[in-house]
Amino acid sequence: MLRLNHIIDIFLPPLCAGCRAPVLQNQTLCVACWQNIAWITGPICAVSGVPMPYDLGPNMVSPAVLAKPPAYDWARSAAVYRDQLAGLIRRMKFSDEPDLALMMARWLLRLIRLDQPRDSLIAPVPLHQWRFIRRRYNQSALLAQQLAALSGFRFVPDLLLRKRATAPQTSLSRHRRHGNVRGAFSLGEKYASDIVGKSVILVDDVITTGSTIEACAQVLRRRGATSIGVVSVARVLR
Repeated sequence: MLRLNHIIDIFLPPLCAGCRAPVLQNQTLCVACWQNIAWITGPICAVSGVPMPYDLGPNMVSPAVLAKPPAYDWARSAAVYRDQLAGLIRRMKFSDEPDLALMMARWLLRLIRLDQPRDSLIAPVPLHQWRFIRRRYNQSALLAQQLAALSGFRFVPDLLLRKRATAPQTSLSRHRRHGNVRGAFSLGEKYASDIVGKSVILVDDVITTGSTIEACAQVLRRRGATSIGVVSVARVLR
């Protein structure tokens, strides 16, 4: 006897999320689209997750991190922000295709450290309320929600709040991006006691200069988080 999902597949066959070619399962990519994404596999900086030119061992750290250690403990990105992946992320954010978050959350699941405490919290980088109203959803929150469901960690969508509206980071220079998000985030006060001694995984769609995740991590660190990790679908490399 055919199951309902088999019947649906007959009339609405699964299509590649990238090019709409036939695939075996929804929310996946065909071989061609998969190969068109620049996956970050290593060697990478053990802290920032930035690709490194040489493999000097699992604990190697980039010069940038040595010069200015970040507030977070580790960050990882699935792939480089360009071409096929950039288009997918733009579709998720601006073309009302939030279902793409499930596929991307599966990529993020592979980035979480194996020794991550089971009582860890998963939280998105927040949107300001006016931008949320215009877009109707926070793409980072969609990713975090799906990642929490896949991993079993606690999803806390309002752990961090964006206190003031900021200009889009993509429109600013590297120097201005740091000032743009300084003081822009705060902890949701109802979580003041929950955060103390906890490990937190921040979720974002794209890391550009790292200014936004650094500002968020600083808030969590000041309020008592003992371990802060960051996962993103993509990272901008310059």
